[in-house]
Amino acid sequence: IPGTAPSMALPAELDFPRPAGRPAAPRAEADLKSTHEPPTQHGTAGGRALLVGGALCAGDAATFGAAWVMLIPFGASAEPMPRIFALTAVVLLMLFRSKGLYPGYRMHGYELLRRRATATLWVGAVLCLGALLLSESWEAPLLLAAYLAIALTAQPLVRGFVRGLLWRSGAWGERVAIRGDPVMFDEIA
Repeated sequence: IPGTAPSMALPAELDFPRPAGRPAAPRAEADLKSTHEPPTQHGTAGGRALLVGGALCAGDAATFGAAWVMLIPFGASAEPMPRIFALTAVVLLMLFRSKGLYPGYRMHGYELLRRRATATLWVGAVLCLGALLLSESWEAPLLLAAYLAIALTAQPLVRGFVRGLLWRSGAWGERVAIRGDPVMFDEIA
């Protein structure tokens, strides 16, 4: 292809004809447009991801707290239960972090929910079985199952709310650089 930089040359078998009416633009590296935004008020990309991940984690922690408060009338304030709930919340937050849910960029909602549900169900099954074996009654496992069900139901709603707040503040998302043909860039923009 005439005017092509040697590093970007296409083999002859991949040289497709151009549509009529569109001239072949030069593809030299110097002719490519790029946009670059300076760091925003939220800092660099790593700092922004830390801010977003921390906010989403705090939202999930708040849903665990709200689930515990909702279960207080049913005996969730009895002595071992608050510690069990707190331990469950810490373990789940660490699992959510290891599964990439914070910040969770480039993941569809169903994938986020699938990862969250699998982690919650595995931890819930192990803890409910342990609570049943240790307490020899159904009260603790049922409270734990209700706690996890309430939290799992509320977390996507709280995540959407926190994500909306982060988007409005300009912290949500990853910065991109658009590079390409100047003619196509002007047509797209």
